[in-house]
Amino acid sequence: MYGDDKADAERWKTRVKARMENEFKLTKGHLETWFAQFNRDYFEAKLPQPKLALSHSKTQLGAMRFKRCIKMGKMETFDHSIRVSIMFKQDELGYKNVLLHEMIHYYIAYNNIQDTSPHGVVFRKMMNQLNSEYGWSMKVSESGKALQVAQERLPRSEFLVLALVLSNGKRFLSVVTPASFRKLNQQVKWVKELESYGWYVSSDVYFNAYPRVRTLRGVEVTPDFFENMLKTMTKLVISE
Repeated sequence: MYGDDKADAERWKTRVKARMENEFKLTKGHLETWFAQFNRDYFEAKLPQPKLALSHSKTQLGAMRFKRCIKMGKMETFDHSIRVSIMFKQDELGYKNVLLHEMIHYYIAYNNIQDTSPHGVVFRKMMNQLNSEYGWSMKVSESGKALQVAQERLPRSEFLVLALVLSNGKRFLSVVTPASFRKLNQQVKWVKELESYGWYVSSDVYFNAYPRVRTLRGVEVTPDFFENMLKTMTKLVISE
């Protein structure tokens, strides 16, 4: 006998219960409740509730979308929506940080405030103030890459990735079909304003969301995200 069966059973039940309590399941109701609370506490209850929804994005923890129109010569935004992805395991506090992050974007768009970039001076000032005064831990890059994917099994394979930098500072990542490698390796050298490029192999599930391309097109990413992704991939040495 390896131990007290009854005691072992109780310990197992305790572990299972703790695990279940730690696996927070986000619902639309949570978003609605938190939105009302944050709106009241941080935005003077002046934000109308937008469309709130759960998403299955594998690349973004959260997203705020809206449409634009011109009325009486003035630009206005409408049809605002906020989506929070359930594809990444997070606790309640993590989801709240994502929602509040998107609410800052919503506040800026709803009030037609001009910022220097999506995460520009205005956004960062508001975010840093909420972080410092109320203990939040929002970041300017709310990417799900560092979080564990909630799905137990996602398609996982190796990806042939073209990483490209233009002279204007823009950075692009493309997942290329292997059959198109030789053709695109010649074409990329003729890209106007080409600063540098490289071929890599990655098994990161992040690239599951990318289309496999046969032509020179890619997804623009931020410089920080670009550099971080390069560190995780294996560079190919191409012999000319």
